[in-house]
Amino acid sequence: MDNRQTLLTDSSDAVLLAVRVKPRASHTRIAGQRHDRVLVEVTAPPVDSKANEAVCRVIAKALGVAAGRVTIAAGARGRDKLVRIAELSAREVVDRLGLEDPGR
Repeated sequence: MDNRQTLLTDSSDAVLLAVRVKPRASHTRIAGQRHDRVLVEVTAPPVDSKANEAVCRVIAKALGVAAGRVTIAAGARGRDKLVRIAELSAREVVDRLGLEDPGR
C-alpha cells in the first residue's frame, strides 16, 4: 500500500495543500517542492503556534490571498501539515505557487 500524501486535495470550497515545515530557518519562504510536499521554511520557532502562523502568512502572501483564508487543517504539532486554502481551486494554487502539476 502507498502511504504517500497527495500534494493537493480539491474540494468544493477549499484546497488542502501538503507541506513540510522547517522552523527556525534563516529565511521565511516557500523553498520548493519535494515529491508530495511543498517545503516551507520559517524563521519562527515551533512554539505557541508561531511557526504555524508564519506558514499560513507566507503561503497566503505567495498566493495573493488574505491570511485568514489559509489555515492549518492537520498536523499542527508536527513538521508535516495539511494547509487549507479557502476559495481557490487546485489549478489556481499550482499556478500561483509554480508547483509541478500533480496531474502529470
